[in-house]
This record gives sequence, C-alpha cells and structure tokens, in this order.
Amino acid sequence: MDSITKSETKSSKFNVVEYAVGNIFNRHIISTTDKPIIPSEKEELYRSHFLHTEELTQLIHQNRKPNGKSSIAGYNGELSVDKIVIDIDSADLQTAHMCTSAPRISAQ
Repeated sequence: MDSITKSETKSSKFNVVEYAVGNIFNRHIISTTDKPIIPSEKEELYRSHFLHTEELTQLIHQNRKPNGKSSIAGYNGELSVDKIVIDIDSADLQTAHMCTSAPRISAQ
C-alpha cells in the first residue's frame, strides 16, 4: 500500500469511524468524521483509532452473524489514522508530562 499524506487522511476517502456505545461489545456503530457521535453522560463511548473508507459501512451491512449482529471479521480494506494516542503510565504526573513533551519527531 502506498503511503498516505495528512491531507489525504482528511479527505472524504477516509471518513468512516467505528464506535462502540454503552459497552465495548456494542460495536460496529458507524458514523463519519464530520458527524461524530457525541458521548452522553449516562453511557460509555469508544471510538476506533482507525478511519475507514465507505467499504467498511457496506461490509457491516452485508456481513451478519447467525445471531443477527454485524461483523467485520475478515475485513482487509484500506484504513488510516487521524491521531496517534500515547499512554504514559507513571506514578509521577510530572514525569509523564515530560515524556509526552519531549522534542517532537516530524514525519516528513
């Protein structure tokens, strides 16, 4: 797969986002980057790190398990990311902050 530029990631090609609402097992809820699902105060909301093309939406609607739930098993389509999440575990908040504030590496 060819590398994808930042501007291509923000294009409409990669605008499909998968969510889980209420708990991590209630997933395959699809929205778009321009219409994100807003969390409520009463239930958990999880957002996939990956951005997909419309191909994922089609797969979810067509690929159902015998129990009627959607599945993305076997999905091998293109994907992208719009954020890279870094989780620094440290008992000392200042140390964790220093780790994330270190000089940035530029992807060029």
